[in-house]
Amino acid sequence: LPSCPPAPCRWAFSSAHRPPALREGGPDEQFAQVAAWRAELSSLAEKAAHALEQTLRAPHGWLEDHHEGGVPATGPDADAERRDRVAQLRRLQRTCVPQLVELLHSVLLQTARLTADAAYATHALHFVAELVADEHYRLYAHFPR
Repeated sequence: LPSCPPAPCRWAFSSAHRPPALREGGPDEQFAQVAAWRAELSSLAEKAAHALEQTLRAPHGWLEDHHEGGVPATGPDADAERRDRVAQLRRLQRTCVPQLVELLHSVLLQTARLTADAAYATHALHFVAELVADEHYRLYAHFPR
């Protein structure tokens, strides 16, 4: 199976993830530099978190077998093909869903840590827990027991 998650969500390796090297200047100028960095970091984190959330919540998206309930396959190997497709999808779900959830958690928590925002950290932890526990999406079913 290919490595998950998708490359656009690998924001953590960008230079915006690291605190800025402060240029010469007075405290007001340095404060402004740090504030600008925090704003950029928060913006990148929100974009990454939104992309990850949409990937996990995609209705009729890549986490579902679009062939189920559709036109049945015909031929001597139809049942074997269907079983293989279902097994491949389940392996993909067991691999990628936990990785995507972990990445979402990491993005939110690291952003809270780097911006020193305890309220954001609490919100992030609750958000991820509620997303995984949501009965509509049943993401918890894709985690190992």
